[in-house]
Amino acid sequence: MHTIDVLHYGHLTVMHALDQLPNADWLTPNVCGVWSVKEIIAHLSSFELALADVWRVAQGEPTAGLLADLLRDGQAFNDAQVPARAGLSPADTRAEYEAAHQAAMQGAAGLPPRLLQADRLFAGVWRRVRSGGFPRLYLLWPQAGT
Repeated sequence: MHTIDVLHYGHLTVMHALDQLPNADWLTPNVCGVWSVKEIIAHLSSFELALADVWRVAQGEPTAGLLADLLRDGQAFNDAQVPARAGLSPADTRAEYEAAHQAAMQGAAGLPPRLLQADRLFAGVWRRVRSGGFPRLYLLWPQAGT
């Protein structure tokens, strides 16, 4: 599957779930661990924004922004990013997630086609490693010509 398809259909799955969710359920605690739906969407927003930073690195820019924070300490990243969005309403949290997803999609669209094949991207760019129970991301860019 193509990377843009993976991102697109994953986003549609999230949006469909949110469309089915009663407004009163956005703040219910412990939906996933201690997080409410609102906090889960805030978490996804921060990761979509970090993904937009990944695409910039893939185009030759230095590691910076949210991606640098995420790679430095994934748990601290979550501990900072989710509470930073605590003051947002559920509607604003959803709007931020949608805008962050669009930023990630725009960044992916600017990548060279050889990097957009999901098998290359997910096997060659991302490697999830469990460290202390928290998934850490390590960027393993494909070597030139692969």
